[in-house]
Amino acid sequence: MRFDIVTLFPEMFSGYLTQSLLSKAIEAGLVEIVVHDLRQWSTDQKHHKVDDRPFGGGPGMLIQVEPVIDCVEAIQKIDATEGQVILLTPQGEPLRQPRVEKLSEFRRLILLCGRYEGFDQRVIDILKPMELSIGDYVLNGGEVAAMVVVGDGKGRVGWGYGKANEVPPSVEKAQKQAARRMINIPIDQGT
Repeated sequence: MRFDIVTLFPEMFSGYLTQSLLSKAIEAGLVEIVVHDLRQWSTDQKHHKVDDRPFGGGPGMLIQVEPVIDCVEAIQKIDATEGQVILLTPQGEPLRQPRVEKLSEFRRLILLCGRYEGFDQRVIDILKPMELSIGDYVLNGGEVAAMVVVGDGKGRVGWGYGKANEVPPSVEKAQKQAARRMINIPIDQGT
């Protein structure tokens, strides 16, 4: 399974993707995760700004429509398999196990991580994404929600490759490789 994660803060994922079973699943080729910096699609070449005031007025800032559409279109072209676009938002459908099981049928998911007051409504109107929420609370942004989507918390590491019996062989292989590379260093316990 492939996950494309669109975010304003790609470095938030560097630790998450390199730890624990998820890193083993990535290493074993059971999953591919690519993090995309939305600012790369900004039309503002000086500051790489992707937010603006709401088109119809109102408080706060919204993520602009143009960079999001350009980004998703570019990401869709990367792979022959079209990705299911998912907008992570507190207004979305609650993420429950039946939805997790349905998502496991996709070969590719594109996760849009919101910030500020969310996305310009035109993003939803144009892309028609599946809207998902990980709970009845508000987060700083969609990055934590994307991490929840990638790993479902049930001992499975992501949906498309997360069958519990697929991960232990890759972990066992990594443990054997580590054991071969281990160096025994005597430790003086003192007198």
